[in-house]
Amino acid sequence: MKQLFLLISLLILSCATCIAQDLMDFAPDFGKYNIEEFEMKQYDKDTTAEAVVLYDKGKTIFRTIEYGFNIVFFHTQRIKILKKAGLDWATFEIPYCVDENVFEEVNELYGFTYNKIDNQYEKTPLDLKTIYVEDKANHWKVKKFTMPNVREGSVIEIFYSITSPYFFNFRGWEYQKSIPVIYSEYVTQMIPFYTYKFLVQGITQFDGYHAAESISSRRFYNTEFNDMVYTFVMKDVPAFKDEAFITCPEDFIIKQDFQLTEKTDLSGVKTSVMNTWPKFIKELLKMSEIGGYIKDANSNGNKLVESMNLSVKKPMEQIQAIDAYMKSNFNWDEHRSMYATKSVRKFQETKTGNTAEINLYFVGLLKSAGLDAFPVILSTRDHGKIVVDYPFEHFFNYVVAAVKVDSILMLFDATEPLGTFGVLPERCINDKGLALKNEKEKDKFDWINLSLTNKSTINYFIDLIPDLKTKTINGSFRIVSNGYFATDSRNKYSSAPETYKKSLIASNYVIKDTVKVKNTLEGDKILISNFSANAGLNIFDDKITFAPFCYFVESINPLRQPNRTFPIDLIFKREKVFQTIVHIPEGYKLMHAPATINIDNADFNLQTSTVALDNSTLKIVGSYEFKKEQYPSSQYDKIKDFFRLMVNCFNDEVVLQKN
Repeated sequence: MKQLFLLISLLILSCATCIAQDLMDFAPDFGKYNIEEFEMKQYDKDTTAEAVVLYDKGKTIFRTIEYGFNIVFFHTQRIKILKKAGLDWATFEIPYCVDENVFEEVNELYGFTYNKIDNQYEKTPLDLKTIYVEDKANHWKVKKFTMPNVREGSVIEIFYSITSPYFFNFRGWEYQKSIPVIYSEYVTQMIPFYTYKFLVQGITQFDGYHAAESISSRRFYNTEFNDMVYTFVMKDVPAFKDEAFITCPEDFIIKQDFQLTEKTDLSGVKTSVMNTWPKFIKELLKMSEIGGYIKDANSNGNKLVESMNLSVKKPMEQIQAIDAYMKSNFNWDEHRSMYATKSVRKFQETKTGNTAEINLYFVGLLKSAGLDAFPVILSTRDHGKIVVDYPFEHFFNYVVAAVKVDSILMLFDATEPLGTFGVLPERCINDKGLALKNEKEKDKFDWINLSLTNKSTINYFIDLIPDLKTKTINGSFRIVSNGYFATDSRNKYSSAPETYKKSLIASNYVIKDTVKVKNTLEGDKILISNFSANAGLNIFDDKITFAPFCYFVESINPLRQPNRTFPIDLIFKREKVFQTIVHIPEGYKLMHAPATINIDNADFNLQTSTVALDNSTLKIVGSYEFKKEQYPSSQYDKIKDFFRLMVNCFNDEVVLQKN
């Protein structure tokens, strides 16, 4: 027992020494403050920045273990907090993968906060007891922590390493953030047994790049080799200015991704790894978590399909019946994945699953009915776009069901019980997806367009009566919507009816009675909401004013940057239509109404008009339409001007003057 204790103690001491050496080699200045950093009051190249990354350094190496290698990733970062809004940069998240007996480890984690107070320098270490772990989907965990004693003017720094057995999880690097980065460096030490391809986004060349063999060699069994050391550097990287109508910042920031392409054994035999899309598809369909799961679902679904008496129905009726069965019998656990993590039998028993378990089971049932069905893998909007140049597995995080009927391809996601038949959720509308099906032709594969042709519409029918005695404006409202507008409202109503009702009208209005909502469970029908509400009436001397469209349109232009280099992505075509009846109080007349406008072109439509129905009644009509799902960056100024005009027109007020 004493010998065992001594052995364990020696191992711990050896590991601690290794960690200390890693830190010294990688970040020799870690733990030291710099007087010049305390003198920085703003970042001269971006005086609006709330914080700035002084340096951001990463390094990935292959460390020899008894039977092979582990990948070790080191990361250190130093940040200057310039304004109160920059305090959020004191909170960090470290994601790592844990899959049963094979897992990644965050081996070391250090941090310091530096402050200058009354000409004295304070150094506050990160308390490891404040770190907590949060479970994420698909075997991922996140270590979260906030640096202590952070205020305006603080400098914070962290260091950590992650040891990983996953050669597919070779970490990429983000050179750009939503605050400026003065210096960013990523070093990779490659070995001859694994070959990676890397993709760079957002730049045509690095500010610094160097490739060279390591000075010292090392040995693995009988093979002696030198590491190839690659150093990538970017300097003075501007902040990424996030704005409305984008997929996610990761689609546009300067970053670098890696994908394993080839493995070489000790005898020199090379094996390619998913280096073409057809091979990538073939490998996925061989996996028990995808292809095997569909086969099991198909086999288990034969009796179910037979009990549904589908053989006498037409193909579209069969699809509708299976779609209804899936949505009414199974629940989504909110986890996104293209891999099933439980068996078909377990899924049938629990009636709950991730996106793969639900939609791959859907594919299996469609196949049981004799339909031409297959899965389509994709990347959700918040996960980033797929780069089609090379088969990177980590591009994908979702799968939906596809079925062909009379050469018409339809896509389904059974995780959305309140969605429209044959229409994917908004989160899935992200350029294109990859069809997983074995083609007869060796090099053939299909990209599936995820964009929609249908337009989503919402109509507002408003009746307004100003009441001078109570100094309120009383309104009756009827809102009719379809498409994504209706689906979004249905989901809100289903999860929190009272919150949904309050969201129907601007905050200055108070709903007077019950809200009647019709067709809340029927995804293929229009959604109708009826209610009454009132608000305070603005009275100035002999005038009264109010907004005829009741602030149902944004009051601030969502596009505010001076220029833009990426598309304006609205997800779907959309139209909003307003029809307001205004009852003029006795003794008043119309002094001002929203201007009459008529704009109609290939990109959008905007119409407003005011008509006097009689001496005491006005009819004010307005509509605007975006005719495309996405607009190129070259049209940014044009779209921004349209939003400006739309905001001004639909928030313009009616002015009534006393006779």
